[in-house]
Amino acid sequence: FKLHPWFDDAVVAILAADPRGVAVFLAPKLQPRWTETFLARIASKAAAACGPNCAAERIRFVPRQKLAGYRRLLACVDVGLHTFPFGGSHSAVDAIAAGLPLVVLASETLRGRMGATFYTTMGTELVRRLVAVDAEDYAAKALALGTNATYRADTRTIIEATRRSIWSDRRTVEEWTAFLLRAVGASTDPSPSPSPDDNAPHDDDEADFSMPATAWETESEARALSDAGALGPAARLFVAAIKVRPREAHLWRDLAGVLRRAGKADDAARAEAQAQRIAGAQGHA
Repeated sequence: FKLHPWFDDAVVAILAADPRGVAVFLAPKLQPRWTETFLARIASKAAAACGPNCAAERIRFVPRQKLAGYRRLLACVDVGLHTFPFGGSHSAVDAIAAGLPLVVLASETLRGRMGATFYTTMGTELVRRLVAVDAEDYAAKALALGTNATYRADTRTIIEATRRSIWSDRRTVEEWTAFLLRAVGASTDPSPSPSPDDNAPHDDDEADFSMPATAWETESEARALSDAGALGPAARLFVAAIKVRPREAHLWRDLAGVLRRAGKADDAARAEAQAQRIAGAQGHA
């Protein structure tokens, strides 16, 4: 269902420009008519572009594979062609994990942008090599990789050196965690421990409590609310930030300061003690 006619045209353009190129597709076992329909559609285009026998000789179908077989198949491929305008994330991750250069063309919708987003995280050089701006550029990038073994090997090296970044970048995790805490936890549990007294002096009715977008913005907004005297909302945001980044001593100190100003001396003392424990464990005051 991801094999759109626009993608057909790119595959045919690649085959027409590279007489040695072969396109390999996985054939679904339970839906043989999908394969028949796709082959009939692309065969007529291929015949017009690169000869009457092009589809029969250079467009191959292999059965859907179990994981081990699929990984072996990826190891045999020179260049991956990510479908467009409907792409996917799992297929892109599989290719990246295998070190396989996967050419992508980002669309305007989420389902067509995930592969390009991975490369954006992995660095500008892979974006330049693998993320196409249009169908013509898509074919050109695939041909450059498929016909130049040195360039292809160099691209594999870059992928292998940078692919950890898409699994080790914690920003998205922190942003989603902060959002969920704000949308559910922070709003439904306004007094987590340690917490301010909801009757402490603040301007809840007038404060703009629209929630910031990231953990870092949560901290900044908490400080702004504290400076404005909105101590209750400020304390709740500091608690939300601490839930995301619990090992940062300065957040506990900031919370302690807000609680102290709100007249919550015991809670402030506990927050300050936690800040000192964290700082001591990290080897600084």
